Amino acid sequence: MKKILRQLSHLAVFAFVLVVSPKALATTCPNAIVLSPASLPIVNQQVICGATDDISVAAAAASVVTGGCANTAYFGGWEALYSFTPSATGQYDVSYNGQTWSGIFVFNGCPTTGGSTCVGGIASSTGSKSVTVNLTAGVTYYIMFDTWPSPQSPCPGSFSLTQILPNVATATATGGLWSSPATWVAGVVPNAASTVIIPAGSIVTVDQITNIASLDVSGILQWNTTSNAMTVLGNITINAGGKFLPYTTSTGGTTGIAINAGGDFINNGYCNFSAGASVINFLNFNGSQQVGGSLNQTLGGSGVFEGNGVKGIIRGLAFQTTGTCTINTAQDLIVNAEIAHTNGTLNTNGKLTLDNTAQCYGQPINTQVSHVAVTNMGATLSAAPVVCGVAVTPYSNGGVANLGTRYFFGNNVYLCTAGGTFNATPPTSNTPNTVFTTSGPSLLYIGTLGTLGTNVPYNSTLGIGTPYFYGDNWYQAIATTATTTMPTHVAGTVGNFRYLGPAAKVSVNFDAVTQTVRSLTITNAGSGWNSATPPSLAFSHGVIGATGTLPAATPVVLYSPQGGTVVRLQKAGVAAFTGGVIINSDQGASTASAGPQASSGVGSIYTTNGGLNYTVAPQVGFSGPTALNLVTNQGSG
Repeated sequence: MKKILRQLSHLAVFAFVLVVSPKALATTCPNAIVLSPASLPIVNQQVICGATDDISVAAAAASVVTGGCANTAYFGGWEALYSFTPSATGQYDVSYNGQTWSGIFVFNGCPTTGGSTCVGGIASSTGSKSVTVNLTAGVTYYIMFDTWPSPQSPCPGSFSLTQILPNVATATATGGLWSSPATWVAGVVPNAASTVIIPAGSIVTVDQITNIASLDVSGILQWNTTSNAMTVLGNITINAGGKFLPYTTSTGGTTGIAINAGGDFINNGYCNFSAGASVINFLNFNGSQQVGGSLNQTLGGSGVFEGNGVKGIIRGLAFQTTGTCTINTAQDLIVNAEIAHTNGTLNTNGKLTLDNTAQCYGQPINTQVSHVAVTNMGATLSAAPVVCGVAVTPYSNGGVANLGTRYFFGNNVYLCTAGGTFNATPPTSNTPNTVFTTSGPSLLYIGTLGTLGTNVPYNSTLGIGTPYFYGDNWYQAIATTATTTMPTHVAGTVGNFRYLGPAAKVSVNFDAVTQTVRSLTITNAGSGWNSATPPSLAFSHGVIGATGTLPAATPVVLYSPQGGTVVRLQKAGVAAFTGGVIINSDQGASTASAGPQASSGVGSIYTTNGGLNYTVAPQVGFSGPTALNLVTNQGSG
């Protein structure tokens, strides 16, 4: 939700106290409370409700029950009704905070008069919400706050009304959740008029639906567990070194994000639209459908789109603008799920292929941590927490060490192999495979803070389905036999462990002012991870006696981005192609037939579990079709 804050530098703030007669309880249009443009911004003003349901489903004109005002269940309470005639044309934000099951509705004209229209609205079960609307100077609008009883009315509650002026929203060096004011240098969450800048080094995680003026990314922009759509009126630019990761943290990045671009999409850095295998959302060029958007749009840039190692993959691509869209990327592109071209002209420049067999397999990203999204930044943390793949406890002189607990001192992490009491000599050894007692209890060095995954168990049964870390590396157990000898090799198989690759590592970006963790920086993405389940990650307090609510974060590994069985092309009659489209119509089976374009076969295969510990490469077989036409010549006569 967009929040309207008093410290908006681009808004002049005036005190505003609304005086209303207690008898003004009727909420018909003639009795609507008048809001003066001179009193803007209105901030957290008390909502004044009527005592009857004057603007009900039955009373509302059919012409207003559209768009954001279509959910008439929220017309059932004792509403509050205001009239507002702006003195300036532009975008305005209306927000409400109070009752659950409430709605905000903005009408051009009285909502009970035929011919009036819905300008915008929002209704939900939450108690806080906002809507951005485009208003014209001199036109009278009606703003209604209502409920879907119960509660019976939106009172008690408060509302704000501000004009949104062009502004720049720059993320801080450490970033954070999009919805947090502390993520932004000005202390204000971006609004529909914001030019959003994610500078180099900053990591911002989108955790709400966003609607902004333009986007410039030199750092990292990523999403959390929810597929919140992003609408950008102007250009989206990914600069060199920047990363744009529009998919959720669900296992394998199975859900993509809807990106609505009103201007150009220029990738000079790195974008990954190959994720979102289960739920496909579109990179949608709809400039003519956005008020103030561009009629002609470009998908271009010199950067990299994640793909099959040669061409970039975009699962869903849509062109809705009535003008001309041009694909002018340095890299050729593949759509492997769906393309919708419903308006205007699309010039592909020969760079577009439709191929459902193309998948993002066998690439470095499939065995690395693609990103780590902080989903909860914690609260009131008295000291910076630490992060590791497992929970850890600070060394403390005189503290009791327990068998199996992991302790840390400095950057080193140790496993207690025999309990005891810590003495005044802190553990500093980083010698592998060596148990030492100089600190009191028996300790084994296992690695450093920031390493992701589960450490190799000491003298305990091993699991062959989960990769482990020891030191700076990931290993796979090939037998369940317990061991006290830790793996240290960096190639092949030694003992009961197969080397997978270097382990992923992260560092914590802590803000002492807000007492929260803003983001995690990947210092090593790792390599060789061979599980669809991402490596574990746990936060722990960084010092003895530290207090506060620990944060949470989710690593993402695109291990098995399963693909669809078909690719769909939707083209409207008014839409036109130039530059051509390459269609893989034989599913890659052309070598099996003398008539390749008439052949069919297995286009691609993906596994949900690739198995482990093969001694001989497995073979894959297919059952034949239920009916097969073997006639090669029909004959004659």
